[in-house]
Amino acid sequence: MIPVHRTDLRLKADARKVLLRFLDFGNPARFEPVIRCVLDLEEGEADVRYQAICRDFEHRHFDLESVFMEHFERLSGYVPLPVSRTKELLIGAYFTHEYSIQSAALFNPSIVPHPDQTGLRPGELRFILSLRATGEGHISSIAFLTGIVGANLDIHLDADAMKLVRGKRSAHQLFQKGGLARKLPVQGEGAALFLQQLPEEFTAGEALKEVNALESGHGLDLSALTDYLRDYFDTHYDLEFPKDSPIESRILFPASRAESNGMEDARFVQFADEKGKYFLGTYTAYNGRAICPHLIETNDFQYFKVRPLGGKAASDKGMALFPEKINGRYAIFPDRLCGQPDVAGCAGGVFGTKNAGICENGRTARRMVFGE
Repeated sequence: MIPVHRTDLRLKADARKVLLRFLDFGNPARFEPVIRCVLDLEEGEADVRYQAICRDFEHRHFDLESVFMEHFERLSGYVPLPVSRTKELLIGAYFTHEYSIQSAALFNPSIVPHPDQTGLRPGELRFILSLRATGEGHISSIAFLTGIVGANLDIHLDADAMKLVRGKRSAHQLFQKGGLARKLPVQGEGAALFLQQLPEEFTAGEALKEVNALESGHGLDLSALTDYLRDYFDTHYDLEFPKDSPIESRILFPASRAESNGMEDARFVQFADEKGKYFLGTYTAYNGRAICPHLIETNDFQYFKVRPLGGKAASDKGMALFPEKINGRYAIFPDRLCGQPDVAGCAGGVFGTKNAGICENGRTARRMVFGE
């Protein structure tokens, strides 16, 4: 029996923790009056207004300028004339709002050893704690804390960060032909021609360009293939955080349509094998109507690969990886198993659920889904 000792540590939601998000008015007709207001300003007045925004908000956000420029670029098609950089930034600022990521709750932790164990005293272990942060509109994201467990098992949490930063999706992410081919459900002449023409590595833009070329050159209707590819590229993404940002500042916030209403209940596990040490985390992607289990892979909590799990057995919430491979294969504990063995894809390989089995322990029994 392992004794459990309660500590005085309490993790509480903090509504002051905010991220910057694009303020989408929904209807493009509503963009133009705001943009026109900025265009009509004298340059001096535009600069005064922009500097006032910076003074009010830069103390609680990283790199306001890059966020404002990113938001302006989403609107550049609605700006009729070239404008000064100050007005570009001001337009971007007017289409930016703060989102409180913990206004509803902070819960469901998981814990793994920190990849950096330097500078510790004998018997100490540095850790990373992941948490489900739920904010306005009940949208969930993944937050992190760090700390140290001492030799006498006392727990010390590092200072929390008030400035938050979202990871940026890789603009030129490379995809593998083999990974796409394993998952591609679209059959027929068009799909076969597409795979034949596709190089072993490609970007999303190159793949969609190839589909367009096949449609125009062969008179094929590849709308179903195009729809699937857009979903595939949307849900298979890589994220990078600034190297100088503390782990406590990094927030995994929904970045695809499949998880637009939340990244729920992440469970991270450390693995050590021929690939070295790395971390895998399962979570539930929710779009407001449907759920899908997804997988996160990272070596350092700065770069992340996010992929959906596929297959009929990947159909429920609450999947968690067994913390060691069994006979060289990954194993997942699902909350329930539908009894339909299939293949579930993950970053860096394929989870095969052909060998689902029962693990019994006393009066309890749980199914395990084994990977290939």
